Amino acid sequence: MSLKKLDIAQIIDGAIPEPYNDKLISFGQLVEAMILNGLAWVGRTLHIYQTLSANVVEHLGLPNEGIHLDSTSIHVDGQYDEDNQAVKLVRGYSRDHRPESKRGVLNLITENKAGIPVHMQAASGNINDNESFKNIVKHHISPLKVAQDSQYFIADAALYTAQTMQSRDEQKQLFISRAPQK
Repeated sequence: MSLKKLDIAQIIDGAIPEPYNDKLISFGQLVEAMILNGLAWVGRTLHIYQTLSANVVEHLGLPNEGIHLDSTSIHVDGQYDEDNQAVKLVRGYSRDHRPESKRGVLNLITENKAGIPVHMQAASGNINDNESFKNIVKHHISPLKVAQDSQYFIADAALYTAQTMQSRDEQKQLFISRAPQK
């Protein structure tokens, strides 16, 4: 199902009390762009979103001591074009006890005080958190550290691997995690 069929932009634009006719694109179209970025173009981040979130954190005066990474799997209902997926939806382990459903994964980094999202990345279903977190640390933690002025990077035991430890050390990023059981 497409965003156009869901009328997301029209619903958002209809909820805004004043018309913004002097804008090149509407607020609803901006939201659609962020949704598409997060769910479709997994290889590219929407850098304006990172800049906006940093400004919100600063404006609210939140003490940004750390950023927090976690992932969740999301089951998908309905029909979709399996040939044109940037994110592969697959069957597999289901925390919601629906193994027949296909799913994708959403990796999310938030600032630690108010939970404001500062980075989002969709991934194929059943991707290993260790592998996913390794790539996020390698490619996104250094710019997020600068943008968010964060001292700590917080995540679960999937963060605690030799490769991510080395990458965090190279980026001089302190972290809080727990050691895995194995």
